[in-house]
Amino acid sequence: MKLMQVVARAPRAFAQILVLSLSLQPLSHAVAAPTAQTRPSDDLGWPVQKLSADNAAAQYGFGRAIAISGDTAFVAALNAPAGGAVYVFERTDSGWVQVQQLNATDSPDGANFGFSIALTSDTALIGADRTTLTDDGLRHQGAAYIFEKGSDGLWTQSQKLTADDFGAEAQFGNAVALSGDTALIGAYNSTIGENFYQGAAYVFTRSGAIWTQTQKLVADDGIGGDDFGSAVAFDGTRALISSPYGSGAAAQTGAVYVFDTTASTWTQTAKLSADDGAFFDTFGYAVALAGDAALITAPYAQIGDNSGQGTVYVFDLASGSGTQTQKLAASDGAASDALGSSLSVDGDTVLVGASSALGYAGEAYLFANAGGTWSELGQLSGSDEVSGDNVGYAVALSGNTAILGAPLQTIGDNAAQGAAYFFERPVSDEIFDDGFDGAP
Repeated sequence: MKLMQVVARAPRAFAQILVLSLSLQPLSHAVAAPTAQTRPSDDLGWPVQKLSADNAAAQYGFGRAIAISGDTAFVAALNAPAGGAVYVFERTDSGWVQVQQLNATDSPDGANFGFSIALTSDTALIGADRTTLTDDGLRHQGAAYIFEKGSDGLWTQSQKLTADDFGAEAQFGNAVALSGDTALIGAYNSTIGENFYQGAAYVFTRSGAIWTQTQKLVADDGIGGDDFGSAVAFDGTRALISSPYGSGAAAQTGAVYVFDTTASTWTQTAKLSADDGAFFDTFGYAVALAGDAALITAPYAQIGDNSGQGTVYVFDLASGSGTQTQKLAASDGAASDALGSSLSVDGDTVLVGASSALGYAGEAYLFANAGGTWSELGQLSGSDEVSGDNVGYAVALSGNTAILGAPLQTIGDNAAQGAAYFFERPVSDEIFDDGFDGAP
């Protein structure tokens, strides 16, 4: 058993999140807290609306996970009562408004309902990775919940999903992806054989109104401590599943596995690793698919002399085996920014969080693909953020809308209540008029 991983079971976290008790970063890989930084003004200047839950209180951590589909957005608050809550927002002529609060019907305190969210127009998949399923003293097997949108516009829980071989501390539901009638759910703490924390991912398919587990995926060369299933991406026929502590070019540099489906059977077809990966870069912390491009973050990667600045790798999957084609870094990046702490792609545009930038105030960067080359467009940051807010800890992008979560932001007298910033691209945005429009 790797002791450093015992205190770092959820790699989707950074030092400032510790006060929320959501998850811990590897203590052996802690980076010095940066001082306040002055950056060039590359902000895109998109109009922004700041929101929090209508009943949020101190330590809720609103903004911990976000998903968006069209005119609907889900924002999680893991520390809300009843094991966590997910708030539904809808776009109106006057802006985004909260319309509903979702809770699992059987989620106890500490279940982490909302730790991960996948959303389509009428179906949502919400992970609760610390759910305990048995009363035998074993904990955190994990679960995921299906919610469906009814004809009245309200979302209702329709099914609870669990792994057919669930085990203690597997944390099924730590990552989720959804496309059509197929769902992919990570369980990165799963024990495989005698390998603690090797990790697995489960495929569920919908027939009629019922979701059923159809396959369990593991890496063909996985070992204990890899955390396979930490992040997942899925576009219907191809999946990315990450092992941020797996071996790539060297031990524990991180790896991402590509799975493709034929006749409803998923098969591993490639293993991706950074050509310059270093120990504990956490390559695979967040992953996304954009056509034949795989985008993979390494938020602890060193850029030049800047430890922990972070980067995003681009791989071309057209050949099947995957070829690294580009490495993205912020034009004004600094040490400990953690670029790649979150990631969301829509078409040819990707939004990348850097939640530790600017003294942990946080921000996010937009990159766009033109002719096969990804270029930085500019930054988005909170209108009133301060050090420690962690803006960009979670991000979501759809069409002209970008959302940044700030789960540690103080609202009034409520420490770590959390907030979400909803940005809207101006219609006359000249940057995007030059051919970088990521909207469908």
